[in-house]
Amino acid sequence: MQPTPIALRLGTFFARIDPAELGHGPFGWYPVHFDQRDASNPQSRFTLSQPDGEHFLIRHDQSQAALGADATEHSGDIHGQFYGKPNVGDGEYGGFEAWHGWTLGSSGIDIVLVQYDREDGRYTSADLTVVEL
Repeated sequence: MQPTPIALRLGTFFARIDPAELGHGPFGWYPVHFDQRDASNPQSRFTLSQPDGEHFLIRHDQSQAALGADATEHSGDIHGQFYGKPNVGDGEYGGFEAWHGWTLGSSGIDIVLVQYDREDGRYTSADLTVVEL
């Protein structure tokens, strides 16, 4: 798969990472905000790729952070489950940054989410709608 420029939508809001907020998100990484009504903000631009040929990697363009999700964190706060993990190479992303994608229409990947196993069960993050730019 060729790297594809995208924006990510949760309901009517687009995801955004502010590169100045490193250390303010889950695990001391970047927080992800869902507060943009359109994808025109440069902080809302991501790149979708598939370095291992199986799972998708979503990297924020400005910070180069890998987008991750952990449904066991902030379970009552959907946007709080998402984070941007800095300094992740194409071969280094883990299960919480390994996205799965599905096509709902005739275009490319429409929906992405993270699914992973833990000792206490199987978890799935909230699904995000992919908007190609």
